[in-house]
Amino acid sequence: MPKPRRYARVTDPLPDRAIKVPPGAVPWVVYVLTDETRARYSISMAKDVDARVFRHRQLISPVIRHRTPILVLTERFADRYTAIARMKRLRAWALPQLIALIEAENPEWKDLSSPLPGEET
Repeated sequence: MPKPRRYARVTDPLPDRAIKVPPGAVPWVVYVLTDETRARYSISMAKDVDARVFRHRQLISPVIRHRTPILVLTERFADRYTAIARMKRLRAWALPQLIALIEAENPEWKDLSSPLPGEET
């Protein structure tokens, strides 16, 4: 007998995607990282994206297997449940859809992360 799923698959449209983060609150951020060749993509979420980018660049966390140092897309959400739904939706997309979204938001594929100590800007 198969195990029941812990989370339902996201098929319904997301509720209001507008950024409605209360003043002083730290938003949840869904982000997309890639490497220099754009061969690998990492889609995840965090509250502190700069710290997560640092971990990806240095391969610090044991769950990070591939170096994906370039932050190419961020989306902010007020609550984590909406962020989780968006992250799952992006992970289910085909690669051409994801690339089209990145090119619509960041046409030059610039690194959107803050420079880390010791890096040139």
